[in-house]
Amino acid sequence: MVDVKFEEMTCEITIVDQDGTNHVLSLSKLYEKVEPDNCSFRYSEKKISITLKKWLETKWLTLIKAAK
Repeated sequence: MVDVKFEEMTCEITIVDQDGTNHVLSLSKLYEKVEPDNCSFRYSEKKISITLKKWLETKWLTLIKAAK
């Protein structure tokens, strides 16, 4: 099972494997805001594709902001 939760500044990906173990990848502090309702994901047996719809059409230098 794959679940992806989008918020304006975060994206959290949860995968439950065949043994029932949860694996979570949390992308906190995205580089800029996204539009959660317009973000999407697809997955197959070997790949997960995530599409983030940016709030502003700006160039992102990285996916997440660097920690200060």
